[in-house]
Amino acid sequence: GTVLLYTCLGVYILIASIRLIHSKHGVSLLIAYSILPVILAVYREVTPTSGGTDAYTYVRYFETSLDSSMFNIVKTNIFGLRDPVYQYLNILIRLITDDYHVFFFVIYSLIVISMFYFVKEVFSLSTVFSPLIFLVYYYLQSYNIIRFMVAMSFITLGYIQMTKGKRALSVIYCLLGALCHFTTVIVLIADIAYIMYSNERLQRVGWYIFGIVSIYSAIFILQSRIISMISESEYIGYILNRETAFILFAHITTILCSLLSLLNFKKLIKKNEINTYMVFLVVFDFALIPVGIYLQIFRLHNMFLLPRLYVWGQLMECNQERILREKDFRIICATIMVLWTVFRVIRDASGAGYIPYTL
Repeated sequence: GTVLLYTCLGVYILIASIRLIHSKHGVSLLIAYSILPVILAVYREVTPTSGGTDAYTYVRYFETSLDSSMFNIVKTNIFGLRDPVYQYLNILIRLITDDYHVFFFVIYSLIVISMFYFVKEVFSLSTVFSPLIFLVYYYLQSYNIIRFMVAMSFITLGYIQMTKGKRALSVIYCLLGALCHFTTVIVLIADIAYIMYSNERLQRVGWYIFGIVSIYSAIFILQSRIISMISESEYIGYILNRETAFILFAHITTILCSLLSLLNFKKLIKKNEINTYMVFLVVFDFALIPVGIYLQIFRLHNMFLLPRLYVWGQLMECNQERILREKDFRIICATIMVLWTVFRVIRDASGAGYIPYTL
């Protein structure tokens, strides 16, 4: 029953996304489509054994967030359990109410609206829409890893601002995300790299190689220092984790999307409406794979899920005429995306704890 519910929700999110892309209406329609996913998230049952593996812990933290003294709040350790932006958000809402449903309403509104806003602002009509059904997987992650997804909502707003050419604002949003969940500082690094390589003087293969070599050298030289800085925090669970080690097959879609982007790079760039920033993020994500393998970083590629969905749609649109008739190709793509989405939702359910869904 729950899998059917989530499949229907995925179809709802897909249809809502397509309507938003086609519509000239702005905020009102976006908010209207966000209501159902937000309500489902806010009013789900949250216990130590249901509603998301870590959700109950986040509820308990919200309820006790005022127990910290103001002195401790000011001295918040960025590498500690409670990152500043997320901590202040908890405290601000807790000062108003102790009902965690209000807290959920605020954070899930931020998560869902930013997701739909990304679709409306970044996606274009000249794309294959079927990858958008995978947004339900992105949404369901917020039932478990709440703090990470709040950080991703800021990162998503940063993606949108960079797309609009507002680089400073994009960096600010990404910084807010990093101060909400420190692992997302990787996206801030990606933003800075994109700004640098947008300079025509640096758009040469040599500079790209130099940049990649420099980043890898810094990581390998400073790895012991980085690990020691976070060894006493919860972030140690994101690196050198044998149970959640980087498995090549598990990230096959990331690898395929990146490789196909490189192989079709000229074709993608020739499209007038292509978002080169999204393509850059996908390639940047691909460049991180050796780091992921070496340090066994957990949840690294989740940060670039939305850009990958965009690029998948563009890749499908670029190649559909070469493979099959357009209608047949889109049906096959839709079928594959539905099956892949259901597979990923079911596969991750045991660890994420969002099955079964109960009110």
